[in-house]
Amino acid sequence: MNVGAAFWNGLALEPFSSQGPLFGPGGVPDGALAPQLVGADGVSGVTYGPSNGVPWSSGGTGFWGTSAACPHVAGGATLVLSANPGLTVDQLESLLFAAATDMGPAGPDNQYGFGLLDVDTGVLFVDGFEAGDTTARSETTH
Repeated sequence: MNVGAAFWNGLALEPFSSQGPLFGPGGVPDGALAPQLVGADGVSGVTYGPSNGVPWSSGGTGFWGTSAACPHVAGGATLVLSANPGLTVDQLESLLFAAATDMGPAGPDNQYGFGLLDVDTGVLFVDGFEAGDTTARSETTH
């Protein structure tokens, strides 16, 4: 899976984010979708420090790029897989794509892919915690 980056504060696609379509053998565009999902960047962390909520181009601090976005997507996939350990890779990927928040033009596109990773949807989880039950844990709806 390939991942693009969107700034968490406003979710604008980063100008340095990967965009498609992909190139095939010999450098010929093959039309493959890229990115497939978008994750958050410009985030706070121990290594790069806190995000100040300002875009990178305006002096923003934090952890930037697809190097920050990819761990968010991988973490989301891990959460879904931990609740559904029997999923195949294709099933997991399909669930993540179906639950993504569509961004940009309607449907999959070569800027946002299927959209912004969103594991907090009813497509993937029913979460009693958000309803005020602090003893509940997430359960998948599939």
